[in-house]
Amino acid sequence: MTTRLVLDGRLLHYNQTGIGRYLRHLYTAMARVAAQDGLPARAELIVAYHRKDQERSLARAWPRAATTHTPAHHPLERWALAAELIHLGPALLHAPDHVCPQPLGWRTVLTVHDLAFWRMPHSHSVASRAYYSGLRRSAEQATRIICVSDATRADLLGYTGISADKVRVVHEAADPVFARAEAAPSRHASERQYFVMVGTIEPRKNVDTAVRAMAGLVAGRAADDRPELIVVGSDGVGAAATKSLPDQLGIPGDVRFVGPQSAQEVAALYRGAQALLYPSLLEGFGLPILEAMACGAPVITSDRSSMAEVAGDAAALVDPEDVGSVEGAMRRVLDDGAFRDTLVQRGARRTAQFTWERAARETLAVFAEALES
Repeated sequence: MTTRLVLDGRLLHYNQTGIGRYLRHLYTAMARVAAQDGLPARAELIVAYHRKDQERSLARAWPRAATTHTPAHHPLERWALAAELIHLGPALLHAPDHVCPQPLGWRTVLTVHDLAFWRMPHSHSVASRAYYSGLRRSAEQATRIICVSDATRADLLGYTGISADKVRVVHEAADPVFARAEAAPSRHASERQYFVMVGTIEPRKNVDTAVRAMAGLVAGRAADDRPELIVVGSDGVGAAATKSLPDQLGIPGDVRFVGPQSAQEVAALYRGAQALLYPSLLEGFGLPILEAMACGAPVITSDRSSMAEVAGDAAALVDPEDVGSVEGAMRRVLDDGAFRDTLVQRGARRTAQFTWERAARETLAVFAEALES
């Protein structure tokens, strides 16, 4: 009887960034690795798409596919998706978004990205918190759990009390587009030097502190020597108040909010930036850190959560709750060319340590563990 592995690919349709992007890179790299090494237990692999997904972006990598009708994050997902999966007869299911359907005779590998919905609940809607409350049950039922960082692993163990024996860490990697040497400048860049922030405008990303640090940085500088801050990302909780802050601080011309941008445009912004400014209060991984490093941009990021873990010694680490600490790092990157060059060199070495092929190989190893358990 054929061993069947099912990958829950529903978020490929619903989420073009975040976990959707994680799935595209991981599952595509998994196909390349499987072509060389084979699949665990000589299994066949099926990607389960949602019925509205006409693109089926992994069809070339994994031709075998199934169609599901249960939407991602549906209140009845636990049982409705489980009922659909019965007909596929999986030996193992990969549930990539914190919560799994009820296992009905199959093993489950669950991926956990972060615990912001518990640690910073005000950053999530009521419906989102209700859905992710299923993590505790899912963690107990999963055969193996993949966390994307040691920081997330520590959070998961602390909040759920599950056995550490079934939890593995598999790091993510930057989108390959950020490693391509392209000369095209960003359409959002001007002749001014600039720092760039990337992420949803919400309290967890700590944009307010960055804006306050910017106000301190430009104070007293001549008009032709004032850098600007370009903020890339969609509006989240509290975005309106954050966007009004530059006016309140008297620096309306020094901060620009440009909304969400394509990966190509973000890469162009990284390449021209004095640094990526990433003083987040909590992350599960922190992909912009590796993205910026791959583009040759220095990185200023937080000294906590997963950010210090991902950055290593290749970034300027700051206390994200101390405006002076953030401002000081920005000032040093701006005024100390030797320091900036050191960060660029270290960043290139650091980002090279994280690849999707490595993540795919380690994920397949976890699948094999789960099948053998």
